[in-house]
Amino acid sequence: MSYSLIREVLRLYHRTGEKLIITFAMPAYAKMVMNFGRFAMPQVGEPFYAHRNNDPRTSNDLLLVPSIVEPSNFLENISRGVVTADDGPTARRRFATLCYMTDGLDDYFMPLTRQVLSEGIQDI
Repeated sequence: MSYSLIREVLRLYHRTGEKLIITFAMPAYAKMVMNFGRFAMPQVGEPFYAHRNNDPRTSNDLLLVPSIVEPSNFLENISRGVVTADDGPTARRRFATLCYMTDGLDDYFMPLTRQVLSEGIQDI
């Protein structure tokens, strides 16, 4: 899933209160967590392999991870990922992701996020 698609979904579903369940293939899920933080895309359930007996379109090697995304809290959860990162490079990577995700969004999308954007960069 591209970041631009995630940003558009955020804009569409921000005010609905809906939660989106998204299944990512591993290692893509690990990369998403690395860039967004565990608060933005928490795992909801056990990973499972995408295989069916005698179906050549599926693979015993494809591990899928179910996660949940809450558009109404997504930017705040990325902000939490920035301030709780284990190290500077991770915090900077998440901060860059946050900057991209907020580009062009109205202020109502991000009260806490604005604080992280204005103050957090000095601490990273």
